[in-house]
Amino acid sequence: MSAPVYGLPKCSYKSTVKVATLDTTVIPRRPSYTPIQSQQVRKKMNDNLKENASNSSNNNRVVDVLRLMDNMHFPIPADMYASLLKECTDIKDIVGGAQVHAHMMTNHHTNIQHSLPPPPPRRLLLANRLLLMYASCGHLDSARQLFDKMTIKDSISWLIMIAAHVDHYSPEEALHLFSRMMTQQQRCQDLKLSIPSVLRACIHTEDFGLGKQVHCLVFKLGHTEDFITCTSFIDLYAKFRCLNDSQRVFDQVLPCRRDTVTWTSLMVAYCKAGYFEVVIELFKKMSRAGVKKNGFTISTVLRACGRFSRGADDYENDRGLCGKQVHADAIKLGVVESHLYVQCSLVAMYGKCGLMKDSRMAFDWRECSSKRNDDVCWSAMLNTYMQHGSYKEAIKLLYLMKNIGIEPPESILNSLRIACAGS
Repeated sequence: MSAPVYGLPKCSYKSTVKVATLDTTVIPRRPSYTPIQSQQVRKKMNDNLKENASNSSNNNRVVDVLRLMDNMHFPIPADMYASLLKECTDIKDIVGGAQVHAHMMTNHHTNIQHSLPPPPPRRLLLANRLLLMYASCGHLDSARQLFDKMTIKDSISWLIMIAAHVDHYSPEEALHLFSRMMTQQQRCQDLKLSIPSVLRACIHTEDFGLGKQVHCLVFKLGHTEDFITCTSFIDLYAKFRCLNDSQRVFDQVLPCRRDTVTWTSLMVAYCKAGYFEVVIELFKKMSRAGVKKNGFTISTVLRACGRFSRGADDYENDRGLCGKQVHADAIKLGVVESHLYVQCSLVAMYGKCGLMKDSRMAFDWRECSSKRNDDVCWSAMLNTYMQHGSYKEAIKLLYLMKNIGIEPPESILNSLRIACAGS
C-alpha cells in the first residue's frame, strides 16, 4: 500500500494491524441491562412526552382502526399492524405504538414472534417494527425488554438495538451487543449495516484498538470498498488524529465510487485537524472529478478558506479570494438559499478574511431571505464585529437581537463587556 500524500505527521497510535478475528473479550460487559440515567436521555424522553401530547388525534385514529377491525370481527393482518407501527414511528407517537403492541399481545399469544400465523418472516418483521418504534420514541428500556424476549433475531434486530444504544448515550452496551451478535449470528453478509454505529461507539468510548479490530474484520469480509463503511472509518481515524490512515481508507475506494459523503468526510477530517490548504486542494480535486457537492461540503470549504486566508503568508494578497470563488460556486449549485449553515459560514468566512462589508451583506441577505429567529448567524456576525474591534456595531446588533426576541449567548456578552471595559 502506497504511503499517503501531504507529508502529514506520523500517527501516535500504531496504525498497522494484522488481519485477525475480532477479540470480543476486550469489550466491556454488563451483567444485566439497567435503565439509562443520563440527564440528556431524560431530557430527550421528556421532549418525546411533550410531542405525544400533540399526537392525540393520531392516537384516536389508531384506536379507531383497531376498534373497527375488532367490531367487524376481522383478523388484523400483519401488513396493517406494520403500517400502524410505521406511522407511530415516523411521528414518534409512543402512546399509539404501545396501543398497537397491547392489541397484538391481547389478541394473540404473549410472545410477539408467535402472535401471527406463518410465515415466520412476518413475525420477525413485526418484532423489528416494534423495536424500531420504541427506540425511535426514546423508550430504550421497553425496546430492550422486547429484544431480550425475542427467540429469533436477524441482523436488523441487532442493528436497531446497537444504533439505539449509541444514540441514547450507552456506547458500552452497544459494543456488548455487537459482541453478542458476532457470537450468535452465523451470517455476516449484513454486518456492514452495523459498522457505522459500532465505530461511533468506539469513538465515544475512545476504544481505538477495538475500532482497528473491526476494520480488520471488515477487510476479511471484503467490505472495504463500501462507501458508507469507508466514510465511517475515515471519521474513526480522524477522531484519533490518524489522518494518514483516513487518507489510506479514502484511497482504497475506487475513484468512480467516491461519492459526495466520502469526499466531504475526508475534507472535514483535514479541516478539524487544521490542514486548511489540503481541504481546498481536495475541493478542487472533487470538482475535477465531477462529484456533486452539497451544503455541508460548501460550508466545510468556506471554513477552511476563512482560516487559510487569515493564516497564509500571502494573506494581504489573498483577501478572501478563495472564499469568494467558493461563494460563486455555491450560488451556481443553489445551496446558498436552501442551507442555513452555508449562509452562516459565509458570514464567518468574510469576517475572518477582514471583509466586514461582505460579511454584513451576507448577513443582511440571509435575514431577508430566511427566518429571523435563528441565532446562529447573529452570533457569527457578533463574533465578526468583536474580532475586528467594532464594538459599537456589535452593541447595535445586540439591540436588534433583543427587539426580535433573540437571546445572545452569555459567552459573547461576557466577552463584549470585557472588551468594552478595556477600550
